[in-house]
Amino acid sequence: MAASYIVALKIQYPAGTALANINATLRNENTNESETLTTNSAGEVIWNLGNLPSEFARNDKITVFSLYQGFQQSFSFAVPNVGESVPV
Repeated sequence: MAASYIVALKIQYPAGTALANINATLRNENTNESETLTTNSAGEVIWNLGNLPSEFARNDKITVFSLYQGFQQSFSFAVPNVGESVPV
């Protein structure tokens, strides 16, 4: 059974209105594996790094990005120790 590490994202306008049906991609920079998901009606998307073919390891660099009407937003982080979270 694959280990779990959840990455959750919410895409919205600055005023707080959720953006549905927006593609967002998560990529493990160490393995170059990625998964693209589409936001739900609340503008949310949730990945489990354990679902990637090579899963993940501590300190793997993860990048999440999305493109909407010509604007791209992205962020990166390193997978932390078990029990730790990473605010971005």
